Amino acid sequence: MTKVKKVTKRMLEETVTGFDAVIVRKTEAKFGREYYYRHGQTAKSFSSEIKAELDKQFPGRFELKDCGDHWAAFKGGASLWASSHFWAVFSS
Repeated sequence: MTKVKKVTKRMLEETVTGFDAVIVRKTEAKFGREYYYRHGQTAKSFSSEIKAELDKQFPGRFELKDCGDHWAAFKGGASLWASSHFWAVFSS
């Protein structure tokens, strides 16, 4: 892929798989994947999957800054960011 100056939310949504939502701010991208049961998955495994996808599409462009697991009681209709989810922040 050719080197692009700025990676946009739309570019990430169209080329990277394995996440439910992404927020792009300046030189950071925060990815999230909602869960009801963890099924053995961790925030580290989620961030590794996203990193592998990013390296496929944008080699050497993104570095993991932080990742985590946000647990919340189930609330039907809540947004991803208000529900239980794994998150990972990458800087470019």
